[in-house]
Amino acid sequence: MAGRASYIAVVLVSPDHLTDAQVEQIEKQTLRWVTQALLDNAGEIWVEFRDSPDDADGVGEDVTQDTLTRLSGFTLDRRRLYGTVDYRRARYAILPELITTQALFVDSKAEKSAGSGRIQINQSSIRVLFQRPDGTVIDVPGGLQTGVALADERTYLTTTIFVHYHYEESPIHGRRLLQIKVISLPNGRLEAGYVVSATNTIWNVGPDAPTLGEAQRARISFARLKEQKNWRVQSIVYTDHGDFTCTWDD
Repeated sequence: MAGRASYIAVVLVSPDHLTDAQVEQIEKQTLRWVTQALLDNAGEIWVEFRDSPDDADGVGEDVTQDTLTRLSGFTLDRRRLYGTVDYRRARYAILPELITTQALFVDSKAEKSAGSGRIQINQSSIRVLFQRPDGTVIDVPGGLQTGVALADERTYLTTTIFVHYHYEESPIHGRRLLQIKVISLPNGRLEAGYVVSATNTIWNVGPDAPTLGEAQRARISFARLKEQKNWRVQSIVYTDHGDFTCTWDD
């Protein structure tokens, strides 16, 4: 036991001891990995959207799970995460100078809009703050903790990735996937750089209906997020025939 404790002290760094710069570096590295996994499977994903009889959201969920399961990374299979996302894994995140534990949450949405994506509050660890058109300010904490404590008594750094499948439907072409946007949502520890005020924020009004008792939702603005850190939004762009291009945008 003494040898094992010494090994952990030297190699494994708790997320609580990471600097904000290291947290952001881990998010960037994770986004690269998820983007590459989707790029490796991009041709199959385009065909699946075109040919599947399922609704677009269902197709998006399936291809996200299939893609990331094929390229699973440094997973810790006996550590179980809970949440309302398509793919969630406890895993190691590795930087050149350290290893830490990570709670990776990847959710997907298929939409005909290209500029923003809908997100449930319980899928975010960063504060959700925005102003409705009527002037009402929505200010609620994210539903995820910045670090997740599991039964092994370790803390796992919360990292949230969203995969946004932008598609169109026409009588001639049917359903056609136009673009995949891969978005890294900042951890709540980084809030000050992304959520400044109700009008200076990465959030837009969500598709909820409070008068009907629906849960609060929001939309993440891709343009505003890119203004803060350009690399946080990556794109795989398709042609009409399913060919695709992707260049990492730093």
